[in-house]
This record gives sequence, C-alpha cells and structure tokens, in this order.
Amino acid sequence: MTKPVAADELRFKVKRAINHVIESKQLKSDFTNAFSTAMTAMSSAAEVGALLQFLRTSFSCPDYMSLCREVLATITSYGLEGSVQIRGKDQVVSLGQNGACSPLEVSVLKNMSTQGRIFEFSSRTSYNYDHITIIVKNMPRDDPDRHGRMRDNLALLAEGGDARVVALDDQFVLSRQHDELVELIANTRETLHDIELNQQLQREQSKAIFQDFLDELENKFINLGLKSTQEDELAELARQAASRALALYDEGLLVGERMEKLLKQLDNSAS
Repeated sequence: MTKPVAADELRFKVKRAINHVIESKQLKSDFTNAFSTAMTAMSSAAEVGALLQFLRTSFSCPDYMSLCREVLATITSYGLEGSVQIRGKDQVVSLGQNGACSPLEVSVLKNMSTQGRIFEFSSRTSYNYDHITIIVKNMPRDDPDRHGRMRDNLALLAEGGDARVVALDDQFVLSRQHDELVELIANTRETLHDIELNQQLQREQSKAIFQDFLDELENKFINLGLKSTQEDELAELARQAASRALALYDEGLLVGERMEKLLKQLDNSAS
C-alpha cells in the first residue's frame, strides 16, 4: 500500500488477509478430516475383506486344525496377536501363532470360555462361543475407532468359526455313519454268502439222507409182507416228504437272492 494510507482500504485488505488465513486453516482441516475418513474407510474395507476371505476359506477347512490356522491368519492380518481353541465332538484343539499352546495357555482358553460372549481384561479380549474361544492379546485400546471395529470384526470371526465347527462335526458324524453302513453291508453280504453255502451243503446232505432212507425202506418191504400197491404208496409218500423238505431249502435260497438285491440298493445309497 502506498502512503497516504486510506483507512477503509486498509481495513478491507486486513479483513481479506484474515479471511484468507481462516479459509486456509479450514481447508487444511477439511483435507485432514477427509484424508482421515478415507484412510478409515479403506482400513475398514480391508478389515471386512479379511473377514469375508476367512468365511470363504473356512468352508474348505477339512478339520479343526486347519480352521484354527485360518482364524489365526485373519487375526494376524489385523496386526494382532492371539490364540484360539476349538472344542469339537472328536477333540479339543488349542493353537497359538507360534504353534501348539502351552498347558497354561490351554487353561486360560478353557477358563475364558465360561466368561460370556465378549470378555475384556487388561489389553486382552476373549470371544467365546459354544465351540470356539479366541483370545486377542493386544487390542488397540488407544485407538477407540479401530478398537470398536476390531471388537465387532473379531466377534463375527468367532461366530463364523463356531458355525464351521458345527458343520465339521455334522460331516464327521455323517462320514462315520457312512463307514459303518458300508462295513455293515460288507459283513451282511459275507454272512449271506456263508448261509447260502451252508444251505446248499445241507440240501445235498438231506437229499442223500432221504435217498438212503428210500433205499432202506424198499429193502424192508421184502420182510413186511406188503402188497405191491402198498409198497408203491409208502414209497411215494416218502418221496413226496423228501421233495417238500428239499423245497424248503430252495425257498431259503430265494430269500438270499432277495437279500442280495436289497444289499445292492444299500450299496447304491451309500455311494
């Protein structure tokens, strides 16, 4: 400004300079807030993405141990440390990020499983469901926003893990029942085969016994003083009795054939 200074012009320029400083500070604050919001949104999206990835991969976990590893991998992706215990029908598995849990860690996991759905102590937080307990050792309590997100995401992680344990247990039961059914079918088929062989042997033995009986009966007719017609009638009665007895064995073989068809149907169902 050149002298002499006009008071109105001076006030106008000072006011404009002050407004410029205020606007600059506001823009800087808005930029900082926008950047922080964007970073939070990206972090939140990445955290949810890790949770969704766990849910997808958990479906392919064939056993408790592999499921424990997937849970720990998700915790690690959050930059956290923890341990997990799965309590299934077949066994209890406890795993930390350095491998199998120590007896002390196993005891802590077991005790935490009775402390309610979410239990916070010191810098640790436990998440408990019927079949799984997760303990996170370094929750970010100094960052309330991230702490809240982690609390929610880890609760969902535990819930998803629990659901997969239930599914695994159901699969184990079905697999065991299938194996038992296959073994039962095999044993039944073997037993039927033995019965069939035994029936055939008994039929041949019975046939020989009846034939010996008929031969002996005809020899006895000489000493009984019977007429020829009487001898023929008695011999015919004996032959008919033998035929009926042998027919019973044949009916037993037919039953065996029907049982074999039933076993084939069971085989198809089991496969």
